[in-house]
Amino acid sequence: MTNHEFDKPLSPQESLDAAKAAFRNSVLQNDTLFSVLQTRLSESGSTDTSLPDFGLEPTLRRNDDTSIIGLRINRSATTKNGVISAYIGIYDYLPLGQMDRATGDTKITPELEAALTAVGKEKADALDVLQAWQAGVSEMGTHFSEPLLLDPMTDTFELEAELMARNYLVAPE
Repeated sequence: MTNHEFDKPLSPQESLDAAKAAFRNSVLQNDTLFSVLQTRLSESGSTDTSLPDFGLEPTLRRNDDTSIIGLRINRSATTKNGVISAYIGIYDYLPLGQMDRATGDTKITPELEAALTAVGKEKADALDVLQAWQAGVSEMGTHFSEPLLLDPMTDTFELEAELMARNYLVAPE
């Protein structure tokens, strides 16, 4: 991937950030998921709830028998007290589905079912949300060709160098 503004290749971190932005743009095309996120973001009055400025990343937690797919919603809160401003990052997790690793069967999580109910959607609408997540991850893969590893602390995709810098590394599957 090339930074066309300066005609030089993007760094791996810049490429990963672009891939995460592509994931976010892809999943927000799904009206049901957009509604769920909009409702979830507006629940807290102390954070910046504007949809254009929040981050959204896919999460994947691999267990022995199951994998849990979901979203990490990255929000921010800025407090101003006179001349001092403080920026606080807030991470919110929304598990979407629990997939049996042997069969591939996926069940929606109670958290997703509750989120759908909160926006007036049916449990049947969960299939569209799960498909939007898969399409977003596929879109992410078209923008980033290097292997991604899972951060064991956040279940998000990271670069190997980033994980090594924090002194832990989990082998990809």
